[in-house]
Amino acid sequence: MKRFFLYTAILISISLIIFSSPAEAAPLLDLPAEVRNSLSEDLLLAIDRPYAIVNGSYTLLDGGSGRVKPYLYKFDSHMGYMLPLKAVAAYAGASYRETGDEIIIDNIHLKISSNKVTGVSGTDFIYKDDYKYMQFKDGSFYIEKGMLGKLFTTDGFSYNYEIIDSNSTSSLIHISRANRAASPSYLQYAGEPFEYMLSLPAKLKFSNAIVIQQSGPYARAFDKDARFDSGNLAVKPITRKNRMLVPVKFFSENYGAQITWEAKSRTATVTLADKQISITAGKAYMLVNGKNTALEVPAELYEGRMYIPLKAVSEVFRQNLFYTSGIAVLSPDVISPGYLTPEEVSIFNRYFKARKENDLDEANKNSPNNSSNVKHVVKQGQWTYYIDYGYNAKYNFNGLWRISDDGKTRQKLVNGRVDYIDVVGDWVYFFNDKGSYKIKTDGTSFTRIYTQDYKIQKQHIRDGLIYYFDWRDSSFFSHALDGLAAGSRISLNTQAYLENMIGDYIYYTNRSNGDTLYRLNIITGVNTKISTEAVSGFAVMDDYIYYTRGDNVPGIYRLPLNTAGILTSGSPSQDLSPQKLSSAKADSINAGNGWIYYSDRDNGGKLCKIRADGTGTARLNDQPSGNLNLVGDWVYYRSDGKLFRIKTNGTGKNRLNPDTLGLDPKVIGPPISVPPVGKNAITLEQSGNTLCKISKPVEDSRKPDISISLEHNQAQREIRFTTYNMRDPKVSIKVAFIFENGTRKEFILKNPNTDGIATNAYNYSKDVFTGETIRLEISWTAYGENGKASATFKSVM
Repeated sequence: MKRFFLYTAILISISLIIFSSPAEAAPLLDLPAEVRNSLSEDLLLAIDRPYAIVNGSYTLLDGGSGRVKPYLYKFDSHMGYMLPLKAVAAYAGASYRETGDEIIIDNIHLKISSNKVTGVSGTDFIYKDDYKYMQFKDGSFYIEKGMLGKLFTTDGFSYNYEIIDSNSTSSLIHISRANRAASPSYLQYAGEPFEYMLSLPAKLKFSNAIVIQQSGPYARAFDKDARFDSGNLAVKPITRKNRMLVPVKFFSENYGAQITWEAKSRTATVTLADKQISITAGKAYMLVNGKNTALEVPAELYEGRMYIPLKAVSEVFRQNLFYTSGIAVLSPDVISPGYLTPEEVSIFNRYFKARKENDLDEANKNSPNNSSNVKHVVKQGQWTYYIDYGYNAKYNFNGLWRISDDGKTRQKLVNGRVDYIDVVGDWVYFFNDKGSYKIKTDGTSFTRIYTQDYKIQKQHIRDGLIYYFDWRDSSFFSHALDGLAAGSRISLNTQAYLENMIGDYIYYTNRSNGDTLYRLNIITGVNTKISTEAVSGFAVMDDYIYYTRGDNVPGIYRLPLNTAGILTSGSPSQDLSPQKLSSAKADSINAGNGWIYYSDRDNGGKLCKIRADGTGTARLNDQPSGNLNLVGDWVYYRSDGKLFRIKTNGTGKNRLNPDTLGLDPKVIGPPISVPPVGKNAITLEQSGNTLCKISKPVEDSRKPDISISLEHNQAQREIRFTTYNMRDPKVSIKVAFIFENGTRKEFILKNPNTDGIATNAYNYSKDVFTGETIRLEISWTAYGENGKASATFKSVM
């Protein structure tokens, strides 16, 4: 018998031919890298499952017939694990042939009579007593696991096996070469042993389907993880009169339909290739190509989404609907036996439970409420990213840093002012007074996102877009992360200050309406007033919004969302009934894990917490604490310019930012400064009477930017020059006026005062005619840098 030590590529090609024939090709699932790498030379089988993982690839046994699958058989002395002989031979790289009365595996001949082994030739290792461990079932031969060493061993090469009991409905049989370690790391894939392997039949059976759980925000759509709303866990199936209602938008997007929304009539329109469906909130019917089609219960608006009965969804998109024990399936196929088996229900319940636990873990890492407290700390993987505002004569700590979980490595990514950080994938996003930027998490690929001069108040990132408030235009916008396309206005005529983004909503305090609380639906652009009181701080958790008042009235209050507490057009639709949880003079409020965290002004600004129901107040530290950020089970806070963190139970307090680098962990890599588009970039504005407003960022973060403003006072026929922040004693600013006849007038602006401000004026009434075009040329030298800009305007008389 030949040595069975073949290259992996050969083994894979052989196994694919034998495991799944071309005529009965079955889809191969894309296994996670952990599975592929750990099982690159192994065979994994499962009792009563018609598939296998062979050499890191998933495939079906016997071309997907469903007949061939390992099984348990009780022998006199033990329970036997019976494995399909053809599959094991393919994994071993052995030749396999069946004749009328023999099975030939390389040089070993098994004599067959009446579907039983009656004799063996070509090996001295198999005895007559072993014949019972080779059985015929459903058209295929099987061997008991103990026969591996007798059939597939030569020249010192052998195969190990291990039985992995799942403590549920099945067991795994892991077969590996003797030089391979047992129990590979894949067994802990997704945090739960066996789950991946045991769920493969369900993955395959429902790969063309959408599977949902009653009252759950998660879905499995075409063999991929999905959610009804990627940013709002409150969007999930609801029940009305024993009927499940689901959001139409989710299914429209997954089935390739177009959906539009008409706010005035509260109507959603779904457009398919051959029909158009109009659904109006509150109506017990929908229009299908203009004809009424009854709904079991009326359509309903819930969490900003249009909901209709699940049965209607299946009819609209021509899907078969199956429902068993809280699990619903929409599939183009007729699923046998017409319902989900108890095992399939169990698999999906475990799957949805794992999704929920994973989301809770992610949500607990970086609280969405950190935005209203200057989002200055974000955790991702083994790194914590934070903003340091520290600076002294010897060390400039000001900028964006990251520190490893073990505390041994610290890296400064950006040198200069940084505000409101987000970490998405491999990028850290932030903004400052000079623009919006991103940089790779390893400190490379520093990029300015916005090429225009946006005046950003705060920004939030979701689904490939940046949402931000532009205080110059008094509007909310969304903008692509690459910054190439122009921003899209979502809502205007407001003055947002404090902001948090939860799901499809931006909650904010509106300064143009007395700092009352609003929320903006980023999909519909609808603003809704939530409170009649001025709000100085707030946080959203579960179904409540927690806030402190901005009218010098102490206390922590809460309002329910989606029920009471919503105002329409400035008038209460219901009694607001805010609940007072505490009389504390609270600042810097944040919320997470069932607790409200705040700085107590009555107690020296010390960090405190109170349960969401108003009970169980506790103090966590003994120092003033501000800008509270929740990250996992840590509260990060600032005190006297220093950044600290403490566990939510009040233990483990430590400081993140150092006073000297000598006491700091290893610092790696040079930091990147924060210029805008380039070293000599100039932002030039022209609007209204402003002829030219020049902003020239200075790269040294300790020095103010250069700012020159030229205003056209038409009533006085005068140009006023104003300079700001020009504290360089060697500053030189020249302005030239070039008239249509070629005449040129030049001015040297006088030196700024101690505040860096200087004002000059030029009355042009004696030099030009009405309507004449005048060109301005401005040049300057400051902080060792030179620059110039130009603009034009028309004279008036």
